[in-house]
Amino acid sequence: WDQFITSWLDAEGYPVDYCVNADHDREPDILDNYAAHLRIGHGEYTSREECEQLQRFVARGGNLIVLAGNSFSHLVETRGNGRQLYCAKTRYKKHPLGTPEDPHTSLLRGIDNLRQRTIGVSYSAAVHAKTATPGVFIAPTTEEYGFFRVSRPEHWAFEGTGLREGDEFGREDSIVGVECDGGDIAFRDGKP
Repeated sequence: WDQFITSWLDAEGYPVDYCVNADHDREPDILDNYAAHLRIGHGEYTSREECEQLQRFVARGGNLIVLAGNSFSHLVETRGNGRQLYCAKTRYKKHPLGTPEDPHTSLLRGIDNLRQRTIGVSYSAAVHAKTATPGVFIAPTTEEYGFFRVSRPEHWAFEGTGLREGDEFGREDSIVGVECDGGDIAFRDGKP
């Protein structure tokens, strides 16, 4: 998935710098000189330091763009001078989550709601089209799957796109894939 977005960014002439998750732990100020941070791929594992850094980035006015699925699901720690990655992943259906102060799992939904506070959505409110059989996927039973519909065209992410309220994008290519994060939302005056 990263090859598609990096090729597109290059073809469009956007100036970009690249980093990986571990860079956020090694360099707490890595985002200080940037106005936007784009996350792509399958960012399922993240550290507390990375989440807190992204929260500070957005709080100071940075634009966080998450074009990934199942993001920020499990808390990880770097150990051994950054040479090891540790995750207390459990069979979440068989084990209690514990408390934010004493989590029994790496699932971020059980740790101070860190995931939702960082990116605004979570995998616990997700679209998931996989079955228990590897490689077998559930076809959606509705035409309302695989795309996005604009509800707030004034949002900075739509600036310069020409998209209006109610417009849809991505339906033809079904850009919302197998694991897509979601959010519990309420509509007021027709808007989330």
